[in-house]
Amino acid sequence: MAAGFTLTMLYIDVSIACLLIGLATFILSYQGVFIGNKIGTWRESKAEVTGGVVLILIGLKILLL
Repeated sequence: MAAGFTLTMLYIDVSIACLLIGLATFILSYQGVFIGNKIGTWRESKAEVTGGVVLILIGLKILLL
């Protein structure tokens, strides 16, 4: 809601703003997948353990707090 309100206050063409936001999202997502693919094969076993530990800690935090 805040982003939409701000866009109307700045008098920016909404279609151009949507195109730029979508393009930035695509580029950053593509880079994340590319980097994750490279690092994932290099650190696969430790990444699985780390991800599991993080999920367990989040679950404990939700359960206890």
